[in-house]
Amino acid sequence: NSNAGEQIAGSVANNIRVNDDLPALKAICDRLDMVDGKVLVISDLKSNLGYRLAAGHRAWRRHLSRLKTAGLVEILDARVGQKVVSCIRLIKPFDVKVFNHKSGT
Repeated sequence: NSNAGEQIAGSVANNIRVNDDLPALKAICDRLDMVDGKVLVISDLKSNLGYRLAAGHRAWRRHLSRLKTAGLVEILDARVGQKVVSCIRLIKPFDVKVFNHKSGT
């Protein structure tokens, strides 16, 4: 039955998920680039960019890992008043070419 085959093919096509992190990675770098010293408190940045709940936290970890691996950001601890907070600093500006090459696979 060709109709059933079309339904399966349509279902498979609709379930394919392209995971394009580049706009989110650029948004993080752009936000850091706009501030003095290119440093922000991570919790503030996550909140401002909409990383909330479990799915947001997972996406943040994935994005942060990719940015650190590319050498674009670093994590540091800073004292704000009596509290030590995790901060993120932009080391190099965002460049899409860094993410377009495939390494070893």
